Amino acid sequence: MASTFTALELPSGEAFLLQTETNRRPFTVLVDSGHKKGSGRAHPLSDAIARTTNGFGRIDVAICTHCDADHANGYRDFADYWTQAGGTIGEFWLPGRWAEHMPDLLFNPARHFERTIVGAEKLSVLLEEIDPELSEADAVRVVFREFTRDSDDLPEFEREALEEVLADRPESIQREAPSPEDRLGEALGVDRESIDSFEPEPYPSRDAIPPYLPWMRRPWLSDRARGRAYRLALEAIETAKIIKEIAECAVRNRIPIRWFDFNQWVERGECATGGLPDIIVPLNACELKRPPRPEPFQSFAMFTTISLKLTPQNVESLVFWRPESLSEPGVLFTGDSRLAHGETRPTVDFSTPANFNPARPILVSAPHHGSQKNDHAYSVLEKWLGGAHLIGPVIKNGGQYNQRVRRFAQFENRACATCKVCKSRSGLPYQVAVQSCGADWPLLPGAALCAARL
Repeated sequence: MASTFTALELPSGEAFLLQTETNRRPFTVLVDSGHKKGSGRAHPLSDAIARTTNGFGRIDVAICTHCDADHANGYRDFADYWTQAGGTIGEFWLPGRWAEHMPDLLFNPARHFERTIVGAEKLSVLLEEIDPELSEADAVRVVFREFTRDSDDLPEFEREALEEVLADRPESIQREAPSPEDRLGEALGVDRESIDSFEPEPYPSRDAIPPYLPWMRRPWLSDRARGRAYRLALEAIETAKIIKEIAECAVRNRIPIRWFDFNQWVERGECATGGLPDIIVPLNACELKRPPRPEPFQSFAMFTTISLKLTPQNVESLVFWRPESLSEPGVLFTGDSRLAHGETRPTVDFSTPANFNPARPILVSAPHHGSQKNDHAYSVLEKWLGGAHLIGPVIKNGGQYNQRVRRFAQFENRACATCKVCKSRSGLPYQVAVQSCGADWPLLPGAALCAARL
């Protein structure tokens, strides 16, 4: 069977579909979901897949690389539309940092909301003490790294909240559970009965923040700290809502979840684990074998807010690799990653993955929609591969009309899909489907991009 890689045509955002095979049966991977912009019964992602594939019914793995809206928002109710149309989804693969918020997001959203607001104030105060030359995202990571993991530092009310959460979680998770419901419950840290009786509770809206504002009006807090605390709280709430709605969609449709954690990958010396070795594997994450248990950080509430602050960040965008074989070519899904640490600019490159050693040119999804801001990723990829000769085709999808693309435009073997940079030029494809030729990807005609954007 020839593999087919499709950059799906969406109103906004990025989504890719890979149709390949394993053990002589078809296998389909969906990576990211775009930024849903539709109404009524129409779902842009579901419709795009149906148009592209002539109505196939099963997605074996649906991956979300990170929480940016243009990658994650389509998943908030995608499974509802897909299953109502007769389709099935085998598993959701989601960022491991999201798992830290389960099951509170699903079963006690009011407690999660309160802890997030309290954490926003505490985080804002600490950020006042960090080097002002650092970006806020880099400063948050400094705070994260400097947390004291001594349980004696926990205030009593936070200790009680931590113990309550830990008491709700099982000690272990089995890889093969008897049913999708059991597997889903284990991934969320709850029992089968909780899944069967689940009734969604709304997450408090941003209008509910004012009752907590006295926490942020302490006399010793600067106006800057108060304003930042309020903004951090708003950002955290919006991120929490996205995560919650995707998890609810999985629960409604009984879709098992597997978690892939960037932070654990860093702690383990950048050694990735998990996935499906012959089909799709992470390059910058470790698959969690059990639901994560919150550690006794200096401030449990602040850890909640920091986690929500970090989860949409591009530096943690998951990267997945479809390994090449004797009969199938390789595919690298880069998401929005620069393949390097550092929020404001690349600092330290990711180590060369042990399981990444292609011998033939690989298909690459253009990092961050081909944006010049992520051009560093191509340099890292060249270092991993030993040169640029193994990069291509490079496929761009989505992006902003005013973004600049430089390195992407230098690849002759490239194509654009749903590209707002080139949208004013007639005759360019808005959807790209590439079929493998034996064990290789074909040469593609380069897409002529607007000279003003180069």
